[in-house]
Amino acid sequence: MPSGERVLVIEDEELVATALLSRLTAMGYEVEWADRAALGLERLRAWAPACVLLDLRMPEMDGFEVLRRLRLENLPGTPPVIVVSANYQEGARRQALDLGAAAFVGKPYKASDLLREVRRVIDEHAEVPAEG
Repeated sequence: MPSGERVLVIEDEELVATALLSRLTAMGYEVEWADRAALGLERLRAWAPACVLLDLRMPEMDGFEVLRRLRLENLPGTPPVIVVSANYQEGARRQALDLGAAAFVGKPYKASDLLREVRRVIDEHAEVPAEG
C-alpha cells in the first residue's frame, strides 16, 4: 500500500477526475486535481508529486504541450507522467511517449490496470538514482 505518496491528476473533465481521485485515495495515495494544464504545471512544481496522470485533450493548453514544457525544463525530481486519454491512436501514443511520458493508458480503462501502472511507474522512478 502506498503511504501517502502523492499523485497529481491533470484532467479537465470533473467526472473523470472525481473517479480517479476516489480510486487513488482509496488505495492510500494523497491526490490533488488540476482542471487546467497551466494550473497542473504550477501544482506539479509546488507540490512535488510522485506521479502525474495527464489528459491530452484540454482547453487552453493540451497534454502534449505540458510534456514539451516538462521536457524543456528537465528539472531534477520531475515526476513520471502517465498519459490517460481517449485519444489512443498510435500516433498520439507514440508522440506522448516520445515527449517523455512514462506510460500511456487509453480511456476507457480498467481501474485495476491504471492503478497497476501508477504503482509500476512510481516504483521504477524511485529506483532511478538522482543525477548530481
